[in-house]
Amino acid sequence: MNYFITLENFLDLDKVRFYTVRLEDQHGDPIKERSETEEFMDTFHRDPLVKDEFEIIINIMNLMGQSGADKDLFRHEARADALPPDRSKLRKIGFDLSHDFQALRLYTMRLSDCVVVLFNGGIKTTAIAQDCPNVRHHFSVANQIAQAIDSAISNQETYIIGKDIFGKEFTI
Repeated sequence: MNYFITLENFLDLDKVRFYTVRLEDQHGDPIKERSETEEFMDTFHRDPLVKDEFEIIINIMNLMGQSGADKDLFRHEARADALPPDRSKLRKIGFDLSHDFQALRLYTMRLSDCVVVLFNGGIKTTAIAQDCPNVRHHFSVANQIAQAIDSAISNQETYIIGKDIFGKEFTI
């Protein structure tokens, strides 16, 4: 099935604007009521199993908002990235890692120090995202959208000025 993708503002902080994606069918009707990131936030913000990890993701986003979206704040996976970064990077920037992690992932795409696209995610239960029933779909969609965005930027159909993205509609 082809999806039409629209990027929408999600959160605008001092140094970074976070965008999210809305999926539509071939008729332009929303596939879901909420954006991908709203769905992630609604699902995990009260989940006691991943409370600490969810808070780390929010704290990393706030840190980016104050200092910029440095590449080291992301976990690099295929075309898309993920939050939180790996444990060694978290330790390096001062996060307490005394508890067990459940491998919560929020898939993202860092476009610049000022622009980050947020997708959806879940609790990764296998070593490889493509093998995990919880995140496989989110990982796949994030990477397909990242590829479409990369292509649109290369073809100069999409461009970024400061925290603004121009050309926010894609097909995957």
